[in-house]
This record gives sequence, C-alpha cells and structure tokens, in this order.
Amino acid sequence: LHPAFEASTPLHNFKMASRCVRAVITVAVIMEAVLATSGSTPVPAAALRVPLLPTEATADTDTLPTLPWPSPAPSDWVTVTQSCGGVDAAVGDGVHDDTAAIQACLDMMNNESGHHVIYFPAGTYKITATLRLYRVLGGLVVGHGEPTVLTWGGAAGGTLMVSDGISRTRIVGLVFDGANAASIGFEHDSHRPGLFETRIRHQNSKFVNFGIAGIRIGFNTTNGKLETSEVLYENVVFANNGHDPACIANGRCGGIAILNFNDYDNTFDGVHFTNNTWGVYCDKMANVYIRNSRFEGSTHADVVLAPSAGNSVRRCVSVGSSQFVVSPHHTSVNPTTIQDCRVDAWTGPSAIGFNLRGPLTIFDNVFTNGSNAVVSTPVKNTPWPQTNQVALFAGNMVDGMPATGAQLQSNTPKNIFGYDLPGTTAIPRTPISPTTRFLKSWWPGVPTQFVSGGACGGSGVDATKCAQSAIDAAAKAGHGAAAYFPAGTYRISAPLVVTPGNYTVLGTGVATLFVWIGTDHADPAMIVVKGNHDGMRLEQFSVQSGPKDLMWDPKVLHDGAATGASNSFGTQPTTVYDGVYTSTPGGDHWNSTGCEVRGLGEGATVHFVHLDGNLKVHDSAAGTVFLNFMIQGSLNVSGVTLPAPSRPYPSVGAATVVGLTDYDINVLDDQSIVITDYYSEQIKTRHLTLMGTGSGNGVGGRVTIAAVKSMCYTPDEMTIENYHGTLYYSSSFFFEGKPVVITQKGAATVNITLVGNAFWGDNNSAVTFNVAAGAVGRVSTVGNLLADYGTSVEPNGQTARYTDVTVSETNGTIAAALDDFRRLGALDLQLNHPGVSGPDLM
Repeated sequence: LHPAFEASTPLHNFKMASRCVRAVITVAVIMEAVLATSGSTPVPAAALRVPLLPTEATADTDTLPTLPWPSPAPSDWVTVTQSCGGVDAAVGDGVHDDTAAIQACLDMMNNESGHHVIYFPAGTYKITATLRLYRVLGGLVVGHGEPTVLTWGGAAGGTLMVSDGISRTRIVGLVFDGANAASIGFEHDSHRPGLFETRIRHQNSKFVNFGIAGIRIGFNTTNGKLETSEVLYENVVFANNGHDPACIANGRCGGIAILNFNDYDNTFDGVHFTNNTWGVYCDKMANVYIRNSRFEGSTHADVVLAPSAGNSVRRCVSVGSSQFVVSPHHTSVNPTTIQDCRVDAWTGPSAIGFNLRGPLTIFDNVFTNGSNAVVSTPVKNTPWPQTNQVALFAGNMVDGMPATGAQLQSNTPKNIFGYDLPGTTAIPRTPISPTTRFLKSWWPGVPTQFVSGGACGGSGVDATKCAQSAIDAAAKAGHGAAAYFPAGTYRISAPLVVTPGNYTVLGTGVATLFVWIGTDHADPAMIVVKGNHDGMRLEQFSVQSGPKDLMWDPKVLHDGAATGASNSFGTQPTTVYDGVYTSTPGGDHWNSTGCEVRGLGEGATVHFVHLDGNLKVHDSAAGTVFLNFMIQGSLNVSGVTLPAPSRPYPSVGAATVVGLTDYDINVLDDQSIVITDYYSEQIKTRHLTLMGTGSGNGVGGRVTIAAVKSMCYTPDEMTIENYHGTLYYSSSFFFEGKPVVITQKGAATVNITLVGNAFWGDNNSAVTFNVAAGAVGRVSTVGNLLADYGTSVEPNGQTARYTDVTVSETNGTIAAALDDFRRLGALDLQLNHPGVSGPDLM
C-alpha cells in the first residue's frame, strides 16, 4: 500500500433525520491570507505554494483499485459470508443465489440493530431480487473494489439495490453489474416514515450494464417522497448504462439520473463515464458539481442540466461523445460554469448547447477535432422569448487557437449577450488532455493493520487512557496502521493527543462518538493534533461537547506549531481529515468552532476531505488548508500574522462546502478566501461577513466567490465593516425575490464586483447597497440577469441602480478573480489527483 495516504477521499457519513435549513457551499475555497486589492497585478503562480504528493498512477482502464483490508476483519464488521440471523451465509461464487443471505445481513444495519458495517469479502454474489437498505444512519457497506461484484441474476427490468432513508452512510468498494438485464443499479428512493437522505458517499465503486441507470435519484414521487441531497461520488465508474429503448425514447436516464426537486448538491470527483447514453442527467430542479472526471462515448450527451440552482463542470475530459454539456429544457435562470475542460471529437450539433436564461460562464476550455459548432444557443428562449442567453467567456481555445465568445458561437452574437472577460498569463493551464484519466489505481486510507480501541467504550466508562493507548500504539507501529474505534460512545475527560506519524485514527463514521466529560476550560480541545506528517489521517468519527458551557469550545484542534518532517519522497508534510463530525450546534454563534487550525507553519498542509461542522483557520497564513467538502458549519478565517516576504500569498482552499447554518462565511483581519460553488439556502442571518482593521497596511485582502445559490430570509445578505480589499461575487442564483442588500461600514476602501449572477424577481429584486457615511470604494456589475416568471430584463437594462459597466473598467478585478479560480483548480489536482497534476505550479 502506498505510504502517502493524504491524496485521497475515503468515506464516511453521518446521521440526521431531517432538516429545514440548508446552506451548501460547494466550494473549492482558496482562502488566501493577504491578497492584492482590485486592479493590482494578478497574483503570480508562485504565490500559492502547494506541496506535490508522490506521483500517483491513474488507472489506464476503468478498473477499480483493489482495497486490501487487513485480515481478519474487525470483530464489529458483519461479514456476508457468515450467517446473519440464522440465514445461510452468502457463498460469493457467482452461481448460488446469495440474495436472502445478504439481505439478512443488511437488515442488521438498520437504526435499531446497533450494527454499522456490512462487509463483502472478494467474490461474485448473484442477486435475484432487490436488496434494500432501510433507515440506516452512519452505516458502511464495504467490499474490496474490483474483486467484489454484485451481479444481477433475476428477471429482466429489476433493480439491484434500493435505499429507503439512509444518511451519513458510505457504499465503498463494490461493483454493481446489471448483466444487461437489470434496469437500475442503485435506486435512492426514500419515503416517509424514512429519513431525509443526506451525506451519502459512493466511493471506489462501479455501475455497469444497467438498462435505465447505474444510479437513479428522485424517480418515485408518490407516497411521501423524501429528498436525497449532498451525495458524493468519488472514484466511481459508470459504464454501458441507459441503452434500454425506453431510456433512449424518454431520457431521464443514463449513467446517473437525478430527477427531482431538492435533490441538491450532487458532487462528482474522479468519476469515469464510459459508453452511456447520457453520463449525468440532472433534471427537475436538482443540481450538480462535476470536477476532475472523464466522459467517453456518450451517445446523447455527457451532462444534461435542467436545474433549480447553479451548476459547475470543472477540469473534465470529454472524448468522442455526441455533446458535452446541454441544457435543453428552457426552464432555468440558474447560472452554470464550465471551467478548464478538454472536449475532443464531439459528433453532435455542438459541444455545448444551452437554452437557459441564467448566465453561462465558459473559461479556460480547450476544444479539438469537433465535427460541428462549439457553443450553440437558441434564437430566443421559450417560454420567455424576450430573454437571450447571457454568457461570459475567457481563455478558451479551439484547435490550438484562442477563441473569443463570438468565435465559439454557431449563431450570430445578437442571440446572446456575450462578454469577453480578460485572460491571463499568470497561471499556466493544468496539464489535462484528451488522454487524461482521473480514476485512481490505488485507494488511500486503507490501513495496513488495525490497532483496536474497541475495548475503550462502554456506558459510564472514562475511555481517555484506553483511547490514548490505542493512538500511541498505532503511532508506534506506523506504516499506515490504524487506531480503530468501532461504533460506540467514548467518554473523554482530558485531551487526546495525536503526535505526528504515518498512521490513522479511524472510526466507522458518525456512530463512533467521542464525548467530552471534562470540565477544565484550560484544555485546548478534546482532540489535539500536534503538527503535520505525511500519511497522518484522522477519519470517520464524531466529537461532541458534554456540559453546555463547553459547547462552543473547539473539539478538534490542529496545532501547527510542530510541522513534522518531510517524508522520503521529499514532499512537505500533509495531514488529512476525512469524515470528521463535530456536532456543532446550528445557528447563532458564528465564531464557534468545531475544528480549528491554528498556527500552521510554512510548507505544512491540512487537507479536509470531508468535514461536518464549523472550521476556524487562525494565524495560518504560512501554510495551506484545503477542503474538498464541508457541510453544516461556518467557515471562519482570521489572524494578524502575515506571510513571509518570500511567500506573500499563502492559501486556504476548499472544493465543496455545504453550510446549513447562519453566518456561513466570515473573513476577518483583511484575510482572503476563494470559493467556487457556494450554495446557501434558508439562511436567517447573513451569508457573508467581512471585517478588518481599517488600516489596510498597504495590502488588501480579496474575497472571491463563485456561488450557485444565495437565499437569505433577512435583507442583510452581506456585511462589510472596515474590510480593506475586494469582493468578487459571481455565478449565483439569488432566490429571494426581494432586494439583495450589501451593507458597507467604515472608512476602509473596498471594491465590489458582481459578475454573471441571476436575480429572481422583479425590478425591486436587484442589489441595494447600504453604504454608511464615510465608506469608500467602487461597485461594478457585468453580465448579470434580472428575471421572474413572466418577464425578464436584459442585462443592460436592469434598473438605474444596477447597471452594467464595461468589462475594461474591471479588468484588474476580473483577471485576479479568474486567477484565484485557476490556482484553486491546480491545488485541487495536486492534492486529490497528483498523478495528473503536472509540475508544481505554486
């Protein structure tokens, strides 16, 4: 097993029956400590240093890596080849019918049973009737990857597996094979009295040979349908799906079909789609974020979008498909971003075909060897014929030549409100090509051995000494060993200390719960991680405060004072957190912390693959913090410490953040942050707070956000107080139908630029600026759309208080913001897909 585990995204999920408040952030957040003000020279590539990980080979086919789980499996894992509930055990030889045996084991994982892990040894399991997961919170269904196959042997048109109310649950290392007979591989079909499905992770799995779809979500809307949201797909293959005549005739099928309202925030990373009718079919008010993925040979289209929130497709490859991204249904005002993709040899009418009203941003893409147009838009949208497509272009190329927006279009520019944004030479293109594959050939985070901490838990037992002993034993063993804590409650009265080393602190997911029972406020946190080390991981557990007066203390503290040592590959130290649940109370205290990164040193990296709860990053300008996915917490950046002169622009970054709380994003002390795909909904108090000292010290911060949806009950959406720098906000769907208020206070100069947003409502729904006396700065708007159900106002006619300026007036701000997104993409590849990331650009 490769010793550098930090480049992955293992699995984990949590528990939550339902919820009303949502604020996703699909982020790719680069929070930079101090960045240049608007109009300054774009930040050079060397400014954002990211450690290269050891070269990771990607799979040259769609073969999943094998997961070499140590034998014997942990005692709390329910093994399907052993009898469950008195039913004969599964055989796994591809001949015996294993349906009843496996269902008996899956039934042991519902909420009342107390079992949380169902384990499939390598083998081929014949399934003749639908397997069902019902009311599972914090479960893990796990196999060995390519060697573990569930193959359909039942009647034609069947469904292999259905989930009815699973949450915080992972499906890992399984091949679902429809044998060209089954219709559906995995159906997410939750109904009352089930659970709102959320935080589900399909990882290192494959869905092949299904007539309708490998995975389908939201199809059955009868009998109290409940939503399925925040589903992650990581290192997954969808191949040869959707070829049933019914699929071809009616659509809404393919590799994966996401079909209904509120099925939001589907996030794809490192996914391959091969020879499907449609790769991703996103219909009826769902939405998706697709990054670092490959499409090949889609007979109809790689991606179909008909959403009720914004979408993004970033750093993807398409080869030999009919079309790359299309939106045919004329129904949406939602913005979409297509960034840094390689589209080769499309055969359909265009590579990109859009019929949305919401602004479309297309930048840094390369189109080669196509048989027809690159971008097509209708003459007029219907049923809103008065509105043309709004589109923004930058840095695109066709067959080796730079191409403007007009040059990309198949119809005349009068049918589109097009804006050519400034390009850049500061950030080299990522080394993606038509041959790039993102599927991993090895899966990080699989331990070499389990050091059990299972004896530590129990009712009323203080587990502190026992748990610390297990952690120390794993640290001593090193080489990827894991201190393993099965599902249960572990009562902790003094901080658990995790010292640098090549090992993992591992639970089963949200059901592994560390509860604080101590009372000493001098203790820094329940779990204290001392510095960084490559191969150091903390995964799949929950931490919770005990006494109410301690509930706002940090639960997990990453103390960056000790950086650890570089590993034998010469890379800088990286510590990975994956599946950490901090059970932070929602709501009113935006400066509360679930996890905190403090004092991160130069060259050190903290990589959050999946975090549920608040994150505070303080005085860590010299290091790098990156999040793949964050949910239900505030993201806070602060600190008076400035980076060293040799490294003036350190970063904090993230790829998908799902917020579910008020005061989602808070940037203090003139610090900086970059976010892509920020989703917020039903926020009671403010999305964004920017604060500073007002002095500026000659250097300003920069907040660069590409949002997908912004919805706040109060008019105070964003508040800026003495923040010196720039705010760039783009690609968002503002849903309120009322004025969006941005409040500015203090004498510090801040420049605000709004690009490519859509505002839902009438002329009173545009932006209102509440500027206090003495506040100074500039407001610029480019390519925004104001629309409602009946009428739409073209971008250059939007009320006197909300009018476009020319792009040239904002060249410096826009160029700097696009560079932020480019650097974020490079950071994402280097941490999550180092095998395709190329040289160190940072």
